[in-house]
Amino acid sequence: MTARLMTLDAAAAYLAIPKAAVKRLPVPPVNVGGRLRWDQVAIDAWLNKAAGLVVPSSTDAITSDDPFDQWAKAVLDDART
Repeated sequence: MTARLMTLDAAAAYLAIPKAAVKRLPVPPVNVGGRLRWDQVAIDAWLNKAAGLVVPSSTDAITSDDPFDQWAKAVLDDART
């Protein structure tokens, strides 16, 4: 089984980028027990969008009050600019 949440070192290795660059990603870390962890699923979703592999029709249609939906909308909007 592969861990879904990654340390800063693991996220940097996963993306093959410096740790400082991971900290600048539009994918926020998750605070788990006072420790920051990066979610591989969230990173993959952002990376797919950034690479043009996923093209949502419009984030304007996202009206959910769900915190994840709001976060995803913000990430997608940022990726478009």
